[in-house]
This record gives sequence, C-alpha cells and structure tokens, in this order.
Amino acid sequence: MATHRRLVEQMQREGLWYASLAHIDVLEQQGGSTPTVLRLRADALRQTGQTAASRAAYTQLSRAPNAADAAAGLHGLGLLAGGEGDFVQAATWLEQARQRSPADARVIGDLGYARLLAGQLAQARVPLMQAAQLQPEDLRAQLNLAAWLLASDQGAQAEQVLAALKQGEASRAAVQQTAAQARAAAAAALAGAPEGRDAAAPAVVEAGMPMGAAATQVRIRRAPLALRSSTWKEVRSEPAQPGPAPTP
Repeated sequence: MATHRRLVEQMQREGLWYASLAHIDVLEQQGGSTPTVLRLRADALRQTGQTAASRAAYTQLSRAPNAADAAAGLHGLGLLAGGEGDFVQAATWLEQARQRSPADARVIGDLGYARLLAGQLAQARVPLMQAAQLQPEDLRAQLNLAAWLLASDQGAQAEQVLAALKQGEASRAAVQQTAAQARAAAAAALAGAPEGRDAAAPAVVEAGMPMGAAATQVRIRRAPLALRSSTWKEVRSEPAQPGPAPTP
C-alpha cells in the first residue's frame, strides 16, 4: 500500500490529477479512507474542478484528531476560498491551519498571500517573513514578497528583490498586478466596502514551477494561492536589502 501511495503522490506532483483519482480508489479498497488517502482525494478533486466534493473531503479532514491532518483540511478549505476570490475567508481558514501546524511554510506562505490579496497589508507582513526564513529557496515567495513591498509603498526594496532574482517582464507584470489588487482591496476596506473578494484575481507565478535556470521562464495562471518563502531579509532600522539569489 505504501508503494501505491507513493505512486499516487508522484502522479500528483506531475499534474496527473485525473489518473491519480483512479488509483486513490484502489488505495481505499486496500486500506480504507485514511486521513492520508482522504487528503490525496481532496487535492485531486480540487485540481479537477470538483469543488463541492473537494470541500466535503477537506471538511471531513479538518475534523481529524491529528493536528497535521486537520491543518491539511483547513489549508485545503483556504485554497478553495482563494480560488473563488474570497481572500478574507481564505485567510480565516489558513490562520486556523497555521494554529494547528505553526511551522508549515506552505500554510504560512499561503496565509500571507491571502492576507495580501484581502488588502490586509499589515497583517500579511509577519507570515511573509516567517515563510521567507522557513523555506528560503522558493522563488514564488520572492515575487509575492516583492508584490507586498510594492503594495506597501516600498518600491525601491521591491525593485531590489526583482533585480536579485533576474526575472523577466512577465514576472514583473505579475508582481505589479498583484500589488495593484492588494492596494485596491486595502482602499476598499478603508472605505467600508467588502474586502478581499475579486472574481478576476491577478495572474501570478504558477505553483510548482521549477527552480534554477528554468525559473527564468515564468509561467502564468489565474488566481492561485501561490505565496511561499523568500530569501529577502527585512531590516527595520535601515533600507531593506535582498538576500542572496537562489542557488541554481
């Protein structure tokens, strides 16, 4: 069963979500619907657009007695909310996931990104910096952190991050678009309008893009929760400087 589970995990890493669902059925026949299998199914259902079934699976998983399993379910619920453009609700689910798994860089990074797109700029800072230090090799976070800097009127520091990454115009446009949405959401919140919901969320760097030399070719998709960690280091008493560029 462990070998079969690793096969399913490999399929999902390669984006073979529909095929993985068939093998998840086999896993359930072999060992029942364990939390691990339930998480694999919930992820596959989300990635294949079966939102209602995915939400039901994540909700069931969120009630698991094990904190890590519950965090996975809450994380998934946050991703679903973010995919629907409700970043305030996404941040609520992701904060609950963070409480159950306080050192999970993926959860923390997604929490920061959700808060950013909800216009909660001040609240986004800490999870972004935590994710940056927990998993410094992830390129996606560099770009989303640059978006946060830009949205927070720290354009010079954002430019330093982008220059260190040596990214092209596609990633710069994604950063600018994300920052613009964050500023718009923050302004709407100040004006008393509903915040954190946008059916046309900006394009940002696609989750799972390769690192190293291949990372210069940025692929774009719509409305992910893609924030991860960064090598950028905050310096509060003097102009912030970016950390070293990721090693290929």
